[in-house]
Amino acid sequence: MLMKRKSASGAAALVVMVAFAGTTAGRASASSIIDYWPRETVYMAGPSGNYLAEWMGASAGWTTISGPVENIIGGSAGLFAIDPASGDILQYNGTPDSWTDIGGPGEVFVEGGGHLYGLGPGGAYVAEWNGTPHSWTIIGGSADYIYAGGAGLVATSPGRGYNGHVFLYNGTPDSWTDIGAIGQSFAVGPDAIYRWNLDWQSISQWQGGTTWTSIGTPAGQPVNIAAVGDEGLIIDEGSNGDELKYNGTPGSFTEIGSTVALGSPGVEVESLTTVYGVKYTDASETTFDVYAYSGSGTGWTEIGGPSSGVLAAEN
Repeated sequence: MLMKRKSASGAAALVVMVAFAGTTAGRASASSIIDYWPRETVYMAGPSGNYLAEWMGASAGWTTISGPVENIIGGSAGLFAIDPASGDILQYNGTPDSWTDIGGPGEVFVEGGGHLYGLGPGGAYVAEWNGTPHSWTIIGGSADYIYAGGAGLVATSPGRGYNGHVFLYNGTPDSWTDIGAIGQSFAVGPDAIYRWNLDWQSISQWQGGTTWTSIGTPAGQPVNIAAVGDEGLIIDEGSNGDELKYNGTPGSFTEIGSTVALGSPGVEVESLTTVYGVKYTDASETTFDVYAYSGSGTGWTEIGGPSSGVLAAEN
């Protein structure tokens, strides 16, 4: 799950600025950083961000693992959160209330394929965490935003407006490939990269080079990307609030819920085996309950709450 954060003052920046360079094709694979991460669970922030809890399964319920944190960054690299006092990024050590400060503030942190990446304050540079506290390597220059998943890391042009491009990291510092024009946003899955297009009504999949192909979302209906992970790509479609899972072939989708017609939860994140969503606890619309998808049809099971609606799971 990607959580954007404005830079904070009073703490050291990640590293120093360099510029994007190179368009080498292909993607090298650096060694992954995988420490503690139960990839079949989900985490939720308390109703006012006053705690962070881990789902231990139906028999054990939830365990509080932390006091107040801001933003939750989860994936195969581990579980991370932002210290609300300093703005620093923290790594969860696998034991309640045990965290390690690993770096200073940044605009956004994302994980993918066992790697943790950060966009520096002001979007000045892209850095990769080396696996030890406060050890980061500059891998690219200024960017507007970054996205990551099993298929890699992408960064959008700084100050992009509607004329920018998106770049795929090749695995070597300063080596990036231009893969096409900008979109509203991007999502990186285990083996594919998706673009929410500027028309607000379609989503495309990267095919190589600078070629993107529509996955066949309905014409005339506003759509957006809800989540992507090991369970696949899930989109929100139209004013009816349908949640659709992409089956991997353009035009082929399966409805898993409708936030309007059926009152289903809005999809938020995916773990290794499950899709999770949130739905307002009551008519006050101030807190959320957390639900797990049954895996078929439009069935969902409530597993906890109340929550602020902020979740994290392996992506």
